[in-house]
Amino acid sequence: MQTLMLLVRRFALSGRRRLILLVCVLLGTISGAVGYAATQGEQITYEQGVYGANTWYPTDGWSNREYNRVWHQVGYQWSVVYTNPGDGPDSAAAVCRVTNDLNPTTCAADSSYKKSWCKNWFDTSGVTWTCQTTNGFLGQPESPHRPRAAKDAKAAGGVEPASTPGDRARDVLRAFDRTRTSGDVLPALLVAEVLSLNSAQADVPAAVRPGIADASQSRALLLKLGSRAETLYAVPTNVGAVCLALTFQGVVGCVDRFSPAVPFVWDVRDLDSNDSGEPPLVDGLAPGAVAVIIGLKRGSAQAKLRDGAFFYELKDPTDRPKTITILYANRPAQVVRVPSSSRPGDSPDE
Repeated sequence: MQTLMLLVRRFALSGRRRLILLVCVLLGTISGAVGYAATQGEQITYEQGVYGANTWYPTDGWSNREYNRVWHQVGYQWSVVYTNPGDGPDSAAAVCRVTNDLNPTTCAADSSYKKSWCKNWFDTSGVTWTCQTTNGFLGQPESPHRPRAAKDAKAAGGVEPASTPGDRARDVLRAFDRTRTSGDVLPALLVAEVLSLNSAQADVPAAVRPGIADASQSRALLLKLGSRAETLYAVPTNVGAVCLALTFQGVVGCVDRFSPAVPFVWDVRDLDSNDSGEPPLVDGLAPGAVAVIIGLKRGSAQAKLRDGAFFYELKDPTDRPKTITILYANRPAQVVRVPSSSRPGDSPDE
């Protein structure tokens, strides 16, 4: 029953095809002999470049989308979003709006007949970025971009230059110091998304590949989060990076190292329509922090924090995370301002 509820809630924001597929899966479980025909889809790169800050980049048209992500240098803020035909990225009807400084910035939910957008807020790193989505749903076994086993994707593994400053993310997180238990095991749907993320790295520059994530080494960082009682997981890669995943949100993104330039990473996401439905979520990693304060449109709140991982679900779907403040015991606080249009209707002075 728990697996059934996970499937129902995970598919709640998906398009019509996913709902039909869910029915087929459930019927197949009962009868033991149900098949389905899926629409052919393919992964595409819809924009790639260097610099180009403060700019939205859209797909040329509309299609069924399996995911929307942008690969980029960690520590620089990007957004992704889906829109309906005729709408812009700040439309109140936009869905799966995600803003963070992880790599890749990812909306892992699918949606029917949408335009995908990515936005570079402040990325002046000079590292080539790549915006990816799909034309159609990736459902057929013969799809050339279906998730591959990790051993088949090793050629797409990340690189770890000797001159890279900072400490490897896997070495910093204390969760990896303890023995793995049954509570650390990823749900099957998250395992599939991790494999998909591994496969997709073959199509992006080596400088932004976080490496091959090993789902068999995952750790649960925070439990029973928000109204959906989600779990925040950490999944290490073969070059020491760590990828975050939430039970009902999918893969959030990855961080390779923590350094003075990137002392923490953060993520803000709202999968349903803005100002309605479920409220936004804030999550991330802040090693060494003693508290994380979320500045809101109306007041502030303290995030749940344990072993460097933090999470907060806003109480009101019309509210907005404005700032994230990381407090330390023996060093100055770090503050990041969430870009103003990560939720439409914001303005810098609001």
